[in-house]
Amino acid sequence: MSGRRILHLRFDLPAEPDAELPERLRHLLEDITPRVQMIDPDMAVLDLTG
Repeated sequence: MSGRRILHLRFDLPAEPDAELPERLRHLLEDITPRVQMIDPDMAVLDLTG
């Protein structure tokens, strides 16, 4: 089976999150795959292909 494997994540962040939280989340997600794109502070897309 071929094709892309894309994971869309949405985080339930506090109303006033720490300004560094999105960057810390990105670093955490990069432990899973280096292909991470943060869409908004509370959303991310990960390419899990390959």
